[in-house]
Amino acid sequence: MIALFSALLGFASSILPEFFKQHQDARDKAHELALLDRHSAIESQRAAVDLDKSIQAALAVQSIAVQESYRTDVAANKASWVSAYSASVRPTITYAFFLLYAAVKSAQFWLLLHPELPWQTASTLASALAAIWTEEDIAIFSAVIAFWFGDRMLRRRS
Repeated sequence: MIALFSALLGFASSILPEFFKQHQDARDKAHELALLDRHSAIESQRAAVDLDKSIQAALAVQSIAVQESYRTDVAANKASWVSAYSASVRPTITYAFFLLYAAVKSAQFWLLLHPELPWQTASTLASALAAIWTEEDIAIFSAVIAFWFGDRMLRRRS
């Protein structure tokens, strides 16, 4: 019995280190794979950041080239009708939208003073004015004023 027990113990003591070695080797390889995955993820993120930087640099160069081209065209056409028309586009669009806005507000005002449906009651002049001038109108008005006069202030400073 002791002989059998010592034979099993001898067999186990010779196999056990090999089993632990195999187990440790598998853990080391799994760790190396995890490290490689992590490194590849970091490299792909780095490549994406480098690509974004390259795109931003190209866009900046393109923007500068477009601005220089525009300045060259403006300098070449300083006295031509093209530059005069180009300078009148923003004011024309602003006037057109202002006329449309004024027409809509006038229609609202008229409908408040002269309601067409039988269950509506006519408003007084003061209440009609207060009803058509809302928070949104104040926001639009201040944005337009800031756009036109703020632009002039920035041009004076530079």
